[in-house]
Amino acid sequence: MAERSATESGQNQRAAVYDTPGILCRLQRRRMVVERCGLCRVIISDEHPHLIELSSRDVVCSCQACGLMSREDPGMGYRRIPDRILYLKNFQLSDALWESLLIPNGIAFFVYHSARNQVIALYPSPAGAVEAMLTPASWKGLVWDNPLLRGMEADTEALLVNRVGPMREHYLVSINQCYCLGETVRQNWRGLSGGKEVWDAVREFFVSLREMAQRVGDTGNS
Repeated sequence: MAERSATESGQNQRAAVYDTPGILCRLQRRRMVVERCGLCRVIISDEHPHLIELSSRDVVCSCQACGLMSREDPGMGYRRIPDRILYLKNFQLSDALWESLLIPNGIAFFVYHSARNQVIALYPSPAGAVEAMLTPASWKGLVWDNPLLRGMEADTEALLVNRVGPMREHYLVSINQCYCLGETVRQNWRGLSGGKEVWDAVREFFVSLREMAQRVGDTGNS
């Protein structure tokens, strides 16, 4: 998952920030492979932590010991990715703010990028995750309306928004879920509009996510 720099400038700038490698979707399907810790190389079980390497944005599998060490020693340059999935029942996101992002496909995720010291908004595309135009003021207003976002962990968690068709869904999820969704879009996209196959796959992804999620009610800033 290599980070890329923007190649265009101006108000309508779009920059592909992340690739979404197929390795991440091993979280959603079983494969007959021997997994090893990406740090110490010890063999690990199917259920294991994942870490994000902060400088490269690479996600690596981890043994329990290295996962704990990453929490205790921030100087390692790795951060453990949490696995919580929260369905935000009363999330406040205005149509005006959403439309200002110019998201073409109804899906976006918001993550705090510590190297850039800002929250960025991204949407999945057949070429990878593409950055949208999110201003600091817009994010500040979103947090004011939804205080639960103050607990979103930097680099490893994201606000995931689904506005495909009539849907209005909002989740707080691990960054892995966002990358797996991005990989689903990239693998199933056909033609200019994506085709029926990709939107059926996206619908199935969110049905599964909804079933796994813990429902929480964030009712405002009071």
